[in-house]
Amino acid sequence: MSPQPGKPALLRTLNDRRALELLFAHGPLTRGRIGELSGLSKPTATQVVQRLEALGLVGPVARVSGGRGPDAVAYGLVADGNVGVAIDARAHRLAAVVIDVLGTELAHVEASRTVDGPVPAGAAGTGGPEELAALVDRACEAAGAARRDVRLAVIGVSAAVDEAGDTLRFAEDFPRWPVGGVRRRLVDALACDVVLDNDVKLAAVAERDHGVARDAKSFSILWMGQGVGLATDLAGEVVRGSDGAAGEIGYLRTPAATEADDPVEPPTFHHLLSASAVLELGRRCGISPGAGTGTDDALAEALADDRVVETLARRVAECAAPVLAVLDPEMLVLAGPVAVRGGDRLAARVDELVSVSSPWRARVAPTGLPSGAVLEGARVALLRRLRAGALERAGTLD
Repeated sequence: MSPQPGKPALLRTLNDRRALELLFAHGPLTRGRIGELSGLSKPTATQVVQRLEALGLVGPVARVSGGRGPDAVAYGLVADGNVGVAIDARAHRLAAVVIDVLGTELAHVEASRTVDGPVPAGAAGTGGPEELAALVDRACEAAGAARRDVRLAVIGVSAAVDEAGDTLRFAEDFPRWPVGGVRRRLVDALACDVVLDNDVKLAAVAERDHGVARDAKSFSILWMGQGVGLATDLAGEVVRGSDGAAGEIGYLRTPAATEADDPVEPPTFHHLLSASAVLELGRRCGISPGAGTGTDDALAEALADDRVVETLARRVAECAAPVLAVLDPEMLVLAGPVAVRGGDRLAARVDELVSVSSPWRARVAPTGLPSGAVLEGARVALLRRLRAGALERAGTLD
């Protein structure tokens, strides 16, 4: 059977989307250059640009010298009206960046927050999803962007996100947020579409995009900060589990051998690997930061001690063993404030312990994103979705 000829409308859509993808990759291009890169004829490339311009997706941005001939017009993506906000929401801090479809950062704002328990029924005040609405308002004002131009918010939270059930689990940092219908409530509060995701999973997105794991076939990222979590990327896909709770290892009980030799109470991974656990380990070793010392500085002081590093490395290696056995990732990335302060020294010692104590050969490495990994992951996810939205619009002009 001979192949059926392509329908003109489908071909137009494919050509329009191909041109947009070229603009994503290369920046502004002339119609002639779009034709060269896409294999389209000059008349067809001209028609493509005209359709995209009519949809408000591209517009003229510069004139390019044509040598002896007349200058050519370079076309680029139109950023106006195609803006999004990436948010990192955690227990004591909120951070947001506003970007456009070009990937340009328009503003970065931060705010402190306090976790002080649930709000009584019927009580007014901030602390729920409305706190993010106020943050987005501030971010848009700083960016000089109209609030109505925000198409999407990608929000990272220190909780397990069940997308299908629209619920949060392990959400101790968000006592004023609804447990059910949380995305719906956020959409209402922010007046735009919302993508809600776990913070460590977004850190994995950033690590894959431009961190230490960008060339790995697979990797697991062990996050050690105020909380402890895990995210695993298999060939570019982050494992989420049936209800979004994959990687919530902070709640697991510590191995029996660890309980006997290095007891903590309660005996969970969180109480072995979190920032508070490391500071307690430092106190056991006689390290007591002075009054007013910030958490990061206190962690750095504790992890400057060889005894703390050695004990923490053993804890990490023992807690990582089930992950390596089940998933066999190519890399184990240590991330979060504890790992950042431990640096190469901690990662190298964990790597040694893993290599001599197990048959798995995952390479252990410190994160390639020592600050802002969650916000970076939200930003990467946001830009992808903004551009996917532009691609969906391409080809809709009759």
